[in-house]
Amino acid sequence: MTHTHTDNRRRLWTAFGVVGLTAGFLAAGAAPVGAQEMPTGPQAREVEALACAPRAMKTAPVPLATVTGGVEPKKALFGTGERIIVGDIGSDGLVVGNLYYVRRVLAPTEYDMGRQVWVNLHTLGWVRVDRIDGPHAMATIVYSCAATEAGDILAPFEVPTVPKPMADSGEPDFDNAATVLFGPERTTIAGQASLIVIDRGSDKGLQPGQMLTIFRREQPGGPALVVGEAMVELVLPDTATVRVTKASQPVYRGDLVAPRK
Repeated sequence: MTHTHTDNRRRLWTAFGVVGLTAGFLAAGAAPVGAQEMPTGPQAREVEALACAPRAMKTAPVPLATVTGGVEPKKALFGTGERIIVGDIGSDGLVVGNLYYVRRVLAPTEYDMGRQVWVNLHTLGWVRVDRIDGPHAMATIVYSCAATEAGDILAPFEVPTVPKPMADSGEPDFDNAATVLFGPERTTIAGQASLIVIDRGSDKGLQPGQMLTIFRREQPGGPALVVGEAMVELVLPDTATVRVTKASQPVYRGDLVAPRK
C-alpha cells in the first residue's frame, strides 16, 4: 500500500511523540557530544552574521540529511525554537546533541565574466539534533538566519572565526584580480558593510583578514576605477566571502577585486 506524504508525516509525529519530549529522554539522550557552541559575549553578533554569510562552491555539497517538514501539520516555514524532522540521513550519520547548519542549495547561476557556473549556499541557521529514530531525526532550530523549509539540507557545523584586519600590504594588484559573484541569495548589488562572494580562495593564497580593493574598468584594458575596499572574512578553496568596508558607489556582480601587493 502506498502512503501519502501526509500519512508519512503523521507516522513520524507519532514516532517522535510530538506532544513533547520527556524529561527522561532529555536527561538520557540529549547531552551534546562534541558539539560546538556559539559565543554569547560581545562578539556573538559578529560570529552569527559570519555564520549566516553567503558562500559559493563549484559543485553542490553532499547533504548529511534533508529537512522533510515540521512537527506541526500544514506548517511550511520554520524559525528559531521550532522543531523539524529530517530524513535521508547519509552514511556519516548524525549525533544526538550536536549542532548542524541548515543550508539551501540555490540553482547554479552564471556570471558574465568567466562563464563558470557556481553553486550558491544560502545558510538558514543551525539546529541541534534531539532524537534519532532509524532513517529520521528530530531537531530544534537553535538560530534562524532565514526561514527553513522542506528540502533544505543539514551540513557540518563549525563556529566561524571573525578575522582581524591584516596590515595593509601596499598598492592593489589590478592585473591579478578576482571577480564579484553575488551576495546573499544571489543578489547582484551590494553596498558598504555587505557580504559578497568572490571567485578566489585559499588555492590562490587568499587569507582571512586580507584587505582588497574593489574596482571596475569601463572598457577592456581601460583604467581601473576604484569603487571601494573589502576585507576577506571566510575562505574556501575556490571562493571567499568578503565584507565591503568602504564603497563610494554600489558594488555590482562582475566588478573586480584586487589583492594588495
